[in-house]
Amino acid sequence: FTFVATSLDSTAFTCASVASIQLKGDEEPARINRVMWAVTLLAVAGTLAAIGGLSAIQVSTVVASVPLMGILVLQSIALFKILREDFPMKN
Repeated sequence: FTFVATSLDSTAFTCASVASIQLKGDEEPARINRVMWAVTLLAVAGTLAAIGGLSAIQVSTVVASVPLMGILVLQSIALFKILREDFPMKN
């Protein structure tokens, strides 16, 4: 339970930070924004668990991750390109 609560809190904080506009330095997102994200994430997880249990959660995870694999490949290519520019190979 502690692990799930901590994970939900950190995920809600991250989503709120990304969704907030004009955060500066060590500024935190608004508490209502964090609560909204936590409730949204809890509702999605609860709905998936109520609909089909673990199998629905597993299927939704695979379906959501497939498009992200293409983004991961593009990010990897960009990383190698930037590393080659910053640290050219010496002959």
